[in-house]
Amino acid sequence: MVPTDPHQRRKRASPERGCSPPMAEDGSSCPKSVCGEECKKSPSSPSSRRKRYFWILFACCFLVVIGHWHQQQHCHLPQDDTLIEYYIHGRGNGHWIGSLVTIEALQKKGYHVRVFAGRDMPLPPAEFDARALLAILNGEKEPTPSIPSKEVNYTRIQRLGNDLGFWKTVDTFSHRLHRNPKLSRPLAILSDADLIGVLQAWWHGIPSLYMTHGQVFVDTPPPNFLTKKQKRAWKWEAKVNGINSVLANYAVGFNHVPMKDTVRVSVRKEIQDMALTRHGLLQYEASRTKRRNPLVATYFRDANGGVVIETLVKAGMDVVIFGGMDVKVPLDAKGKIVQVHNAAYFVAFMGIADGIVASAGCQLVAECVHAQIPMLALYKQADSEHELNVLMAKRLAYKDGGRLLYGTTFESLAGAELPKEVKLFVEQVQSSRVSAHFYPFAAAENVTLPVIENYRNPLEEGTPEHLTKVFDILDQIKSKNRQCANFYGK
Repeated sequence: MVPTDPHQRRKRASPERGCSPPMAEDGSSCPKSVCGEECKKSPSSPSSRRKRYFWILFACCFLVVIGHWHQQQHCHLPQDDTLIEYYIHGRGNGHWIGSLVTIEALQKKGYHVRVFAGRDMPLPPAEFDARALLAILNGEKEPTPSIPSKEVNYTRIQRLGNDLGFWKTVDTFSHRLHRNPKLSRPLAILSDADLIGVLQAWWHGIPSLYMTHGQVFVDTPPPNFLTKKQKRAWKWEAKVNGINSVLANYAVGFNHVPMKDTVRVSVRKEIQDMALTRHGLLQYEASRTKRRNPLVATYFRDANGGVVIETLVKAGMDVVIFGGMDVKVPLDAKGKIVQVHNAAYFVAFMGIADGIVASAGCQLVAECVHAQIPMLALYKQADSEHELNVLMAKRLAYKDGGRLLYGTTFESLAGAELPKEVKLFVEQVQSSRVSAHFYPFAAAENVTLPVIENYRNPLEEGTPEHLTKVFDILDQIKSKNRQCANFYGK
């Protein structure tokens, strides 16, 4: 007789495997392992788990919709429509330096800017002093630079990073999401790559503007000149930055290369002045002097450029190091290493250097493109954003038919042979005459550089400046606030 109980059929069909888990009437597995017992549907069965996940997702969506409805139905007018809160991401100097341009422009427009930053503000660039730079290069005591004052009051905040533990991350997140009730309500919150600043704005119903270079990957499709692997990296960066900006009311991506749906970087005035100084040196009629080595200035965000510095010194270049890296001079070196401890001198050295070697951050790449300085941009193999920075800027960084931007990975420097990009950069630097004109100019008495007129900025190719976009968005927010106030009679 064929048993009618499905449990018995399964048991007789595979006696060598023992008793298989019994089945419930709906086909799901029963937790009972002993055949013959009454099968009761488990709360952890697949269908139950699906329902539970559905209700959790539904609850989350419901809270988001209710929160959005609450923000729309209540007219949250700013206590001061000239107050802006600005949140700045804390890794590297690029976010701070780029934000300073926006902060100064907002202040000139009459806005009061309350700044929250994940790291201390970098020193403003020192004024160009040829004698001071020459003294540093000759090994004399580093003079105290003349630094123009910049009145930017900011509050140091804890940034999220891989160095924080789980509970410290949770504590930092909750602490920053909570808004101090003593702070007046701003017109808008601006965020330069700071995720929690956007979340705080959304949670408290404050209009927010998320603006960073990474937003370019969200707003613009991958260019056709990229390979399939590079396009996948582009799409990955789009996902990462899209998560940060999804709750922002407005998002702006700015770039150093003119592209569709992006705005160009607003170059700070110190870089504009430095570019004029640099091109004035090239036109300075220098008398014949003792030959000096080519000059290269370096800065590495993660202090990981020791190998390339040793390579440049062996090739007969004088290397100026910023960032406090401890690099020993090789015995067979033809050049020398100059340690500069005051970062305020960096822009001045950009103006007299034959080349720049640095991490491939967007800000420094853009400034080297603007001033037409040869640059070797290095990036980690896993850092897709820095790699894409180099690939995009290569489309623009040309001068008189020659390349100005070269890029490779830090990992490629560990090989027995130098990468091709490093060799091409060395050749470009050796052919430069900027530092050769600087030395006699710095030693001369009562001379001035030629005035450069009609200098063409390579970044001004058709796309609007990002400051124009920012002011347009703030005007839109003010207009909506007026409509809201009229509707509620406030």
